[in-house]
Amino acid sequence: MLAGTREAVKVGSTFIASIYAGYFLFGLLLRVASMRLPVWLLATLVLAYGVVNLALALRGREGKRKLVCREDDIPCRLASAFNLAKLVKSPLWIAVLGFIASFTLLPCSAGLYVLYQFVTGYYNYPFSLWIPLTMLYVAVFVLPLVLILLAFMGLSSVIKLHEVLLARERLVKVVGSAIMVSAAIYMYAFLGRWEGSALMGTVPGV
Repeated sequence: MLAGTREAVKVGSTFIASIYAGYFLFGLLLRVASMRLPVWLLATLVLAYGVVNLALALRGREGKRKLVCREDDIPCRLASAFNLAKLVKSPLWIAVLGFIASFTLLPCSAGLYVLYQFVTGYYNYPFSLWIPLTMLYVAVFVLPLVLILLAFMGLSSVIKLHEVLLARERLVKVVGSAIMVSAAIYMYAFLGRWEGSALMGTVPGV
């Protein structure tokens, strides 16, 4: 914003667009994996991811946070070490950082995303239907980032809401991780008798 509204729009929209693309790609990888990996393997991967995220969430701090980068946070230390502040002047680097962020900001939302992929795969949604549904899902996912950008431009009062959500970040991540663990347990318990993927490209007898 110090560089002007046009610069803020360019930086913010590039970052959000790259996160959108990365999160959609993550969903596509889940979809493809669901059609190729055996149920026990995919359930194990989901369980491991959920347990790791749960452990990290429980170790994290909770309390009021601000929209600043703390030097005691590992991502902020890395940003400082690689001098990323200068890189964000380049639209290409902004897109790269957003793409990376789409895979590293998943702990609070990956659980629901896995369940979404499970439901659409279980009912054997064709790609022609899965693509627009996933585009809508990812649009909802990035909506808070759009509101934050508008807030910095003075067009939205979402900053206070964002601070409230950050204050409950641990709870959100714990819930998301618990959903992932529950989904993995469900796969082990109820889907093991079916061959193929955990997200079920086809269901025998249905």
